[in-house]
Amino acid sequence: MGVVRSLQDQVKFAFRGLDKDLPKDRKSALLLEYSDNREWLEKEIRPEIERRFPLAEVSLQLLSLTSAAHMGPGSWGIAFLPSKP
Repeated sequence: MGVVRSLQDQVKFAFRGLDKDLPKDRKSALLLEYSDNREWLEKEIRPEIERRFPLAEVSLQLLSLTSAAHMGPGSWGIAFLPSKP
């Protein structure tokens, strides 16, 4: 979907995509993937997702070793699946 470098740009990019494509009025499953930054995602990103998308069920998952090794420290990602209307 895209690549950005700075943490601030990563957060803006992620929320711009969620705001565009994740319905706020439907249940959904959302996966936060992390490398060495689980604590940051739990304290900063997850609460904001839950505030903006109260019907989303948010789970955290370690990135695969291959992904983490290629992308490096600080890598994270979001995947989501809205429920059918």
